[in-house]
Amino acid sequence: MSAALQDLARLQGVGGDLIEAPPPLPLPPDLLPVEAFPVIALPDAFRPWVRDVAERMHCPSDFVAVPLLVAAASLVARHVAIRPQQRTDWTERGNLWALIVGRPGWMKSPAMSQALQPVERLEARAAAEFNLAAARYEAEATMAKLRTEAKVKAARKALEKKDGTDVLALLTADDEQEAPIRRRYVVNDLTYEKAGELLEQNPDGVLLVRDEMRGLLLHLGGEDAA
Repeated sequence: MSAALQDLARLQGVGGDLIEAPPPLPLPPDLLPVEAFPVIALPDAFRPWVRDVAERMHCPSDFVAVPLLVAAASLVARHVAIRPQQRTDWTERGNLWALIVGRPGWMKSPAMSQALQPVERLEARAAAEFNLAAARYEAEATMAKLRTEAKVKAARKALEKKDGTDVLALLTADDEQEAPIRRRYVVNDLTYEKAGELLEQNPDGVLLVRDEMRGLLLHLGGEDAA
């Protein structure tokens, strides 16, 4: 008898009446043992901080060290590379991807937040600098527009006084200033189109942070990801 028929026989009682199947057995509560994170392998600048945060938050050091390493890699990944083959130009950048896994209440998100504080400060500082630059750019653009209007007015008056007057110098436009581009260090939930735009503006790369993997997997499985 096949497994499917055996399952049907267990569900079907005498006379063809259906009976309730026994409840499924729960999964074992214990996770498989893993080796402790080698804190000693961290750089000297990272090690005390990781130990301090892990002790204060009563969480595994992995939850601090892993996002910290990925954040640090995002700052230098486009500047550091290896060439696995001696006689070719095959180049690999130091990009890192990581996922921390733990049961609910194990302080995953707070620990990751602590680890990402330095790069978040860089993001906030870059945003403030961009806002100042954008305001200055808007003011200079307005001033350039007013100068252009004044030149056109002066050229018109000069031609009214004497036809054939050379007003080319007055009508020559000023060099346009390029709009400021915001430096990005951290991004969260964004579309593929926006990701491409940000990477074009930030060729050194950015750090993508997702607090929940479920949302990322659903996004990757969406129609726009095909």
